[in-house]
Amino acid sequence: MKDELKITMATVLSYHAGSGDLRIEDSNEMQSPRRKGAKMQRRKIVFFFVPLRLCVFAVRFCRERLNACLFSLILSSFILLPSSFALADRIHEPIAGPQFDLTDHNDKTFGNGDLKGHVWVADFIFTNCGGPCPAMTQKMVAAMKRIKDPEVRFISFSVDPTRDVPSVLRTYAQAQGATDPRLHFLTGTEAQIQAVARQLLQTIIPATSKEPIVHSRTFIILDKDNQIRAIFDPIEPGGIDQVVSEVEFVLSGRPIPPEIASAQAAPPPAPSEHDAFLIRRLPAVNASLNALSAIFLCAGFMLVLFRRYAAHAVMMITAFISSAVFLVCYLTLHYVKLKAGVGISRFPESGLRPVYLTILTSHTILAVAVLPMILTTFYRAFTRQWEKHRRLARPTFWIWLYVSVTGVVVYWMLYHLAPGLAG
Repeated sequence: MKDELKITMATVLSYHAGSGDLRIEDSNEMQSPRRKGAKMQRRKIVFFFVPLRLCVFAVRFCRERLNACLFSLILSSFILLPSSFALADRIHEPIAGPQFDLTDHNDKTFGNGDLKGHVWVADFIFTNCGGPCPAMTQKMVAAMKRIKDPEVRFISFSVDPTRDVPSVLRTYAQAQGATDPRLHFLTGTEAQIQAVARQLLQTIIPATSKEPIVHSRTFIILDKDNQIRAIFDPIEPGGIDQVVSEVEFVLSGRPIPPEIASAQAAPPPAPSEHDAFLIRRLPAVNASLNALSAIFLCAGFMLVLFRRYAAHAVMMITAFISSAVFLVCYLTLHYVKLKAGVGISRFPESGLRPVYLTILTSHTILAVAVLPMILTTFYRAFTRQWEKHRRLARPTFWIWLYVSVTGVVVYWMLYHLAPGLAG
């Protein structure tokens, strides 16, 4: 039986000008003069993939298999943690609220003068929203049921005033069960709504021909003197409890305790044009990177079936780089959203929501689980533990491919399918 041809991830690729073929050279059959050149080529490849070597070093640092997995899982958890932070700030010094004259869902003029002497809660929504707007309205309804004081007002500003005329807002309110007379849905011109949003420290990024409206999903609490007192995310667990508690606190007329005020952060500033561009474009970039990873993985799978091991290694390394770039873009997107106070997009209530949540949940769990598997698989390839490499590579490939494909599916459902369902 012939000896098994051993090919590492740094195997030399030899290009023959005469035939135009890209051929794998067996290092065991190489003549002595060629070994020196092969070693230099290997060194170039190794140093070219510096980030990959760093990952391998991290796994090698945790030599025990269990320790390596735990290390990678903990690292993944810390990477994904920032996206789950909730915005919940009490303002250190009250900030002057907005001045406006708009039209409510009953087609009557409504302005800040109508709110004089009232504590009020505000948010920004639009009726064609494929994200958190219906959930925010339901949270507003829940807050109204718990806050019995007739002097408290609840205001929802439409961020799509061109579409959301009074009759549309009235239909939306009835569909959401938001019929409390203390609640007013307001619309006006785009310039008026943008001005109110800036004064309430909120973000509105207008829609384009390809991208929907992006806006903050927070509740803003103002006191009887039209001053901003607190900003909360109502959709996060315990969010409504915080809103109700803060409204009761403001109604009591008590000043903010110094020990609490000094510990609170200021509300996030409006995003720059650069941040707004990233919020719009990065979801599509992330989906494209996931698609590229899936393509490279499939190509690598086909190459290993044909025993083209060196080309297979190149495809797998390229898939790893694509996934790594995706992770950087993913973190950047959520950091920018967190800084701008823009909430995570949510799938609207529909018959497809359980399907979406099932795909999203499996995608998220497996994305965390596959990271230590990928790193361990690469480590075994670098250390030439071929039998162990093959055993782990099989499940790693299918999980990695599933995560990449479902990343594209989640993007399509959230950014392309959901707006149509909401409409």
